[in-house]
Amino acid sequence: MNVLTGHSVDRDAKAAVAEATKDWDPSLCPEILFVFASTAQDSHVVASELASKFPKTMIVGCTSTGEHVTGRHLSGSLVLSGLCNTGIRWAVSVTRTLSAFGAKDADAVAAELFGKLGVNTEDMDTSEYFCLSFMDGLRTKEEWVGALVADALQGVRMVGGSAGDDLAFKETRIIINGESITDAGAFVLGHGKGAFQILKTQHFTTTPRQVAVTKVDLTARRVLEIDGLPALEGYARALGMKREEVTSDVTFMNPLTFSCNGQIYVRAIAKVDDDGSFVFYSAVEEGMVLEIGSHHDLVEATKTDLDAMMKSGGQFDFFLGYNCILRALEADKTKQAVDVAGLWASASKATLGFDTYGEFLDGVQISQTLVGIGFHGVS
Repeated sequence: MNVLTGHSVDRDAKAAVAEATKDWDPSLCPEILFVFASTAQDSHVVASELASKFPKTMIVGCTSTGEHVTGRHLSGSLVLSGLCNTGIRWAVSVTRTLSAFGAKDADAVAAELFGKLGVNTEDMDTSEYFCLSFMDGLRTKEEWVGALVADALQGVRMVGGSAGDDLAFKETRIIINGESITDAGAFVLGHGKGAFQILKTQHFTTTPRQVAVTKVDLTARRVLEIDGLPALEGYARALGMKREEVTSDVTFMNPLTFSCNGQIYVRAIAKVDDDGSFVFYSAVEEGMVLEIGSHHDLVEATKTDLDAMMKSGGQFDFFLGYNCILRALEADKTKQAVDVAGLWASASKATLGFDTYGEFLDGVQISQTLVGIGFHGVS
C-alpha cells in the first residue's frame, strides 16, 4: 500500500490543495482520497480542485472541527490522504436527503454498495468487508440513519463520524467527488482479504451512581428531566453537588454512560441551557437508566487500546480516525494533545482523521470516543 499525505493551513482553498499535494508522486493515482477541511477553506473549492486534479479517484470526506495528519493535530487546516495499491475494492453511496432518511433509503444504500462490488450477500464473508460513514453533523439524524444502514449491511462492520464546522454549529458539509453538500451522508464499502482492524477507545468508566431519564425532547436531543427533576438538578443531586456547582468542566468529566455487551458508550452533554435542560451530542431516550461516568487518564487509555489493536500485526500502513471534539478539547486543556498525536503516529506509518460532532460504530452513535480503522498491507 502506498499512502500519500499532505496538509495546508492556507485559507485560500485552491492554494491549500496545491500545497497539500505538492510532494505527491505523480506516477501514483490514488484509488480513494480522504479529505477533511476546516471552515477556513471553502469546501466547494476544495472539492472541485481535488476532482479536477484527481479525476479518476474516489474522493470522500467532510468539514471538520480539528484535523489530524501523521503526528500532528491541527485546526484551521486542510488534510488529505490518497491510498494507492491497496488491494481493496471500493464503492460509495451518497444520500442527499439525510433529514428525510428512512428504512427504504438504507436498503437502497446497501443495495447500491453491494451491487457496485458484485457482492452476493447470501455467501459473503462479512469479515472481509467494512463500511466508512461521513454524515452531516447538524441534522440530529446520525443515530437513526447509521442504525438503519448498519442493519441493511447485514453484519458488515461500520465506523464513522459526524462532520463539524469548528464549533460554529451553523452548517456542516460532506465532500464527495467534486461536490460539497449539506443534509447528506456518504457511505464507503471496502472489500479486501488482508488485515484491517477497527478501534474504539474512550477513557471513561461507570460508577455506581445511576439516574433515570424521565422526560426528553428526542428530536432536539434534549433531556428535560432526570429522576423526575429538572435535568440539571437531578444530575447535580446524583453527583452530590448543588446545581450552581455544575460547570461545563463537571459535565465534561462526568458524562452519562450506558453499557452494552460489555462495552461502555458515552452520552456526552453538549450544553446546559438556562432552563436546566441538557442538550446531548447523541440521542437519549425517555426511560433510559444511565450511569454517571468517571474517567481514566486520556493518554494512558488511548495507548492501552492502540497497543492492543497493534498486538496481532504491528504498526499499520494507514490509520483513519474519527475523534470526538470533546476529546480534542480535553487534550488541549490538559496539555496532552502532542502526546495523543504521537500515539496516533506510533500506531501507523501514516494517519489521517478529524474531530467530529459524534462518532459511530456498528449501529451505535457515541461521544467522547475515538473510533477508527487501521490497515496493514491488504491483498
